[in-house]
Amino acid sequence: MNKYSGKAIVYLGVIASIMLPPAVYSQSMDNAYQDKGNVQGNNLRSNRKQARKRFLDSLNLTDEQKDKLKEQNAKYKEQGKELRSKLRAKRKELRDELNKDTIDKKKIDAIVSEISSLSAQQTKQMVDRIISTKGILTPEQFKKFQERVRSVRQKIKQRFGNRNRTGNSFRGGMNQGLEKGAGQ
Repeated sequence: MNKYSGKAIVYLGVIASIMLPPAVYSQSMDNAYQDKGNVQGNNLRSNRKQARKRFLDSLNLTDEQKDKLKEQNAKYKEQGKELRSKLRAKRKELRDELNKDTIDKKKIDAIVSEISSLSAQQTKQMVDRIISTKGILTPEQFKKFQERVRSVRQKIKQRFGNRNRTGNSFRGGMNQGLEKGAGQ
């Protein structure tokens, strides 16, 4: 085993872990239908909003809880959008570096570190949001909320399989652009 094979495995592990953000499907679908003129996208957004509203109604939230959740969602939506944008840019930068004829390992290491940091921020944000949601909802409401999240994730998994875990999600995996001759 040469001195690079251990490091290569670590880098592949880091890259693989980067590709597993928990909200991949949600952000991917939003990006896939970003075009305001896309009728199918507008219908999908509308259906999701209606389903979300029905679910929140089923939780029997107080007006105070509704206000707190609305405030929380606005806060985390903006923060999440910013992080996803930064991650997307860094992943593209990494793909571009890997596609170059001459590889600058130090630069790649730095990019991977930045991606790891952003991914960790994204995970921390997700955990903070769960804790915040748990503080707003009653234990019964939170249990129902968790069951709904599990159900939705299971439906996504059934419909799309493990695409997101293999880097073949809608936003494109790390191998995108690494095909023979790509970027030349």
